[in-house]
Amino acid sequence: MKVLIPLTYAELGGGQRFLLNLIEELSLKGIDFEVWLYESGLMETELKKRHIKFRLFSKVTSFFGLITFIREIYKCKPDIIYLHATRVISLIAYFIKIPCIERINMSRGFEAGGWCRYVWIDRFFTNLNTKNIAVSDSIAKELLDRGVFKHKIITIKNYVDVDRFSDLSQRDKIRMDLGVSTNQTMVLNIGRMVQQKNQQLFIRIAKEITYKYANVIFVLIGEGPLYSFLQVELSKYELQDKIRILPFQDNIQDYYAAADILLHTPLWEPLANVLLEAWCSGLSIVATDVEGNREVGPGIHLFDKDDIQTAIKYILKLKDEPRKLPRTVEKKEQVLNSYLTLFNSVNT
Repeated sequence: MKVLIPLTYAELGGGQRFLLNLIEELSLKGIDFEVWLYESGLMETELKKRHIKFRLFSKVTSFFGLITFIREIYKCKPDIIYLHATRVISLIAYFIKIPCIERINMSRGFEAGGWCRYVWIDRFFTNLNTKNIAVSDSIAKELLDRGVFKHKIITIKNYVDVDRFSDLSQRDKIRMDLGVSTNQTMVLNIGRMVQQKNQQLFIRIAKEITYKYANVIFVLIGEGPLYSFLQVELSKYELQDKIRILPFQDNIQDYYAAADILLHTPLWEPLANVLLEAWCSGLSIVATDVEGNREVGPGIHLFDKDDIQTAIKYILKLKDEPRKLPRTVEKKEQVLNSYLTLFNSVNT
């Protein structure tokens, strides 16, 4: 079975890393993947590093470019087209009669922007797909509310490599490298530095706490268009000594192990990998009360995104509690089997 994955972006966040891991795992089970990229960037670098087959294309900006693109699909001869936020290709796949599966990990709320703001356009393209994978129950409900056909929706939540994220062996080393002492509380935020993830709120909360409590250290890990802006924010509030800001780390599991609390601050969220990873690692979790954040598990501390005092109250309460034991999440084999079953069912 051959699966074509067109990607119109080069970002590398949790959803993209999930995709890369999925490709690697399902390739071992006999599926042939080919990725098409429309811009260079971090995704291209990661595809090369993992030796995943890909091609670079120019963006389609004309009718001639569209015809060329369709010809290339015919040459590729995929059995399935698998989409990650690449809506127009749903229409192409429908007309050339190739099964099309879209993984939907974006809130349908108007604040998400793009075509999601227009209900009828979103409904039209989503209903063209053979199947739509909702990454959370909240996303499945939003799709139903928008008029997407129920028989075209399947919910498959992301998996976490439990063994990887429950390993705490590097905790002391990472804390030492970061200059975090044993009697300090480390509050972590991981994510793409984009509007959705709202790391400005993370910095505002950190500012309020660190002015009064010297034993709380904040660590912000990620990359994206707002990286420079967030660095300026740290300088403005003179927080360079209280907030460590780092690019994405290959050994990201060790930073979960080093931390005590995850502070996740998105404006909207379907069901973030970072929450599943933190849950698996045993971190206490404080998060904005939006969509999929409510689905991770019991004991998560949710706060309204406009109510930073509640977030501060939770962090100050949790900082004196012992670190929790690692917890279970969706099993990798269970999720992989769900994808295999789905691919096989549409490729008949």
